[in-house]
Amino acid sequence: MHAAFNLNYLWTIAAFAVGCLAGFQAVYLRFPANPLSAALTLPGSFYLFTRGAVPALIFFFLYYQGLIASYVPLFALAVGAGWETVLRSQFLVKQTTKEGGGIDELVKGPLDLLRWYQDIFLGQIGTRTARNFLDFVKSHLPAGDFPSLCTRVRTNAGAFQPPIAGLEESIAKLESEFQADTDPGKQDTYRLKLGFVVLHNVGKESFKTLFS
Repeated sequence: MHAAFNLNYLWTIAAFAVGCLAGFQAVYLRFPANPLSAALTLPGSFYLFTRGAVPALIFFFLYYQGLIASYVPLFALAVGAGWETVLRSQFLVKQTTKEGGGIDELVKGPLDLLRWYQDIFLGQIGTRTARNFLDFVKSHLPAGDFPSLCTRVRTNAGAFQPPIAGLEESIAKLESEFQADTDPGKQDTYRLKLGFVVLHNVGKESFKTLFS
């Protein structure tokens, strides 16, 4: 038992990092355009912390009990990776034969619990991110009608090299929808839509440049 503190306890951070990276993968897959912003929201940070805390505590306990005597860094990484392997595992519970041939397999395991847990926090991240985007666009979108803002964005986009991929196509699509829309209050709607298109394509700093 390693009751006294020593530097090997710091390898708990490695186990924690493996869990956090695995959690960040889920955030990245759900929010590929802004994974860091999503991860830094309150639910995102708490989700990553909990994903890292479990393997960190497991490693800490094993080392404290003296069950890890050598190759401590390797064991720290192995605990993190091993815990992720357990979380992603599933087991065959039942097999049934379908009419007309083929087999239906019922699998259950920790992966189902992990998906349920992820969905709780990723859903909250999505809500927070959408609110942040909406607030940003409303506070930074300049005055002007939709067509004039489209012209401004196109003009300022010429300063970017290489050209911003997909931006022109997205604006042209919005303009077509705008022309076909008969709603008398469409100006505000399409101004916001343009803001969202620009924000998702270039991020917050370049958003300010394109609308300057």
